Amino acid sequence: MSRLLPVPTSSEAAFPAMVPGILSREDMMEIALDLFKDAKECRTYAPGETIFVEGEPGDLMYVILDGEVEIRSESAVLNILSRGDIFGEMALVDDSPRSASATARTACEIVPVDRYNFLFYVEHSPFFALQVMSVMANRLRQQIGQL
Repeated sequence: MSRLLPVPTSSEAAFPAMVPGILSREDMMEIALDLFKDAKECRTYAPGETIFVEGEPGDLMYVILDGEVEIRSESAVLNILSRGDIFGEMALVDDSPRSASATARTACEIVPVDRYNFLFYVEHSPFFALQVMSVMANRLRQQIGQL
């Protein structure tokens, strides 16, 4: 398998300067955008276009470079994501079918990340791994809060 994403070329990309406390959501999004801005593959989606469907197998996660994506389970909107957000990561972590559907809400530019590149970035950019865990933890907290 070939690497579709650029290799972090500096320690700054792999280990961003840490400040006391936790980085903000905006800081995390900017670092994700910096990691993926030079990706060799970027997909465009028109408003209303389906990115993936709940229940189907998933072999990609996605990074939004521009636009908004709606995440929906059955008829309920779970989240609206935008620039710098990631989605679809659960399929790469646990190899389960998609737990929700994703649809472009606006015109979007999105970088697909396959399992090979996902594992590469987890290994070579600890901050990327932390970002994915943070996203998953925040989504879990939201779901628990709705119980």
